[in-house]
Amino acid sequence: MAGRADPDPGELRSVAAPYVIFGNLVTIGYFFIAASLFLDKDERTIDALVVTPLPFASYLAAKVTSLTALSAALALALAVLTHGGSFDPRALLAGLVPATALVLLVSFTSATTYTAFTDWLLPSLGWLTALSLPLLHHSGLWEHPLFSLIPTHGPLMLLDGAFDQADPTTGQWAYALLYPLVWIGVLGALAQRSFTRRIVTGEGTPA
Repeated sequence: MAGRADPDPGELRSVAAPYVIFGNLVTIGYFFIAASLFLDKDERTIDALVVTPLPFASYLAAKVTSLTALSAALALALAVLTHGGSFDPRALLAGLVPATALVLLVSFTSATTYTAFTDWLLPSLGWLTALSLPLLHHSGLWEHPLFSLIPTHGPLMLLDGAFDQADPTTGQWAYALLYPLVWIGVLGALAQRSFTRRIVTGEGTPA
């Protein structure tokens, strides 16, 4: 149609980038870390862990760190390929790292309460959906202040900022960095408690 401007491909890439990164790279380890836990149980690696001096924190940190590093490397590579230097790597990593850690810890903690990956898979989609709800706010489909209580809300704000879709204030930066850290600490403690109770001592699983 005459007089109708075509969408700028670069602008479309910038709009889509935060959703692609969160929907794919942030959640890439969600199923992988759970699968690795069930594999460790099946291969009795957990039994070896219990009788070695290696603390649980080191076991969990190794999984979370390696998968977060993988997501970060893939996100940076994707951003460079699609945007060249026209993005903020600081905001990208500041948003991606805590979001990925949160997703991984939720996955791991929930997986400790199940005996098999297939039993965990369907219920786990509920947790993943809850963590993804802030996407509704950031897309403008449903804006509500209660979304700020979900710890992935702040990191998504920084991902928007990395591609010029938002300009977070100093206060928003503080919220986006500190609030997820509180949740990471809580989830880490819950993961250790559930791991010890459900796997090490073998107390019950969900019905």
